[in-house]
Amino acid sequence: MTAGRHGAGANIAAMDKTNAALRLDLQSLACLDALIAESSVTRAAERMDMSQPAMSGALARLREVLQDPLLVRTPKGMVPTPYALEITVAMRPHLRGMQALLAQRGQFDPFTAEGLVSIATTDYTGVVLGPALMARLRGAAPNLRLQIKLPDPKHIREWLEEGSCDIGIGFFPELADGLHAAPLFEDTVSVLAATTHPTVQGSVSLAQFQEATHVIFGSPFAPLSTLETWVDEHLAPLNVTRKVGMQVPSALMPGYAVTRTDLLATLPTRLARHLAQTLPLQVLPLPFEAAPMTFSMVWHERTHSVPAYLWLREVLRELGEHADL
Repeated sequence: MTAGRHGAGANIAAMDKTNAALRLDLQSLACLDALIAESSVTRAAERMDMSQPAMSGALARLREVLQDPLLVRTPKGMVPTPYALEITVAMRPHLRGMQALLAQRGQFDPFTAEGLVSIATTDYTGVVLGPALMARLRGAAPNLRLQIKLPDPKHIREWLEEGSCDIGIGFFPELADGLHAAPLFEDTVSVLAATTHPTVQGSVSLAQFQEATHVIFGSPFAPLSTLETWVDEHLAPLNVTRKVGMQVPSALMPGYAVTRTDLLATLPTRLARHLAQTLPLQVLPLPFEAAPMTFSMVWHERTHSVPAYLWLREVLRELGEHADL
């Protein structure tokens, strides 16, 4: 009998949670989605364009209504509870559909639009497109805020699907299933060396390239960027491997790292030339054959038909056609 009473109590508790979830409004569900995706009240508030106290209040209300802590503190930071993950997975497709449906009502006016747009990209594409994009937004959509975050190539699909970012821009040799993509611009790859390099002057041979020590870049999410992986894939048939002397989390840092050393760096040509305008650097052709790389923007079905993102993607296409440094 005791076990039965416990079982009945558990069923009643589950029903109470279900009924409570049905009483939540769209804004509360969006807050819950942001909290679970970000695992941070501060970042969830930024994502929802709310103050931190307002998001804290939303979390308190969600905890009360759902009778669950939802986010709990651990040595690794805040993590969602199993129930929070369960309800988020169940509601997310419906929430995305409602958000897209509401966003499509009426004509989009960029000049009066407000909110936060998150783009996942490296500092290279940020340098190539960022200034022109920000200038366009300041003139045409002054109330839109732009957030640039480093991408995680292995999880870009989940980021776009969950709303951790709205658009991804970069070199994507292997595109994740279920994403839309459009090319923005092409770039070649060049070698950077200090103007005072002891052995490399004016050009670099494959033997010099192999003998040299290199600086490479990745990100907090991947030791090697897609560019560095692309370089290694081109070197593999030549039985050439690079000796790595330094690894950095930025596409800009290799240019600075080689200025006073005998290191070499391999970077997109636009960025290499840009750095050489202000630093004592040589921009040298690759010592092996390689086709240009195509840099693209990618997005999820979640934002595919939303007028605000349709407008923004068209702006990015136009800027990509005239991308230069």
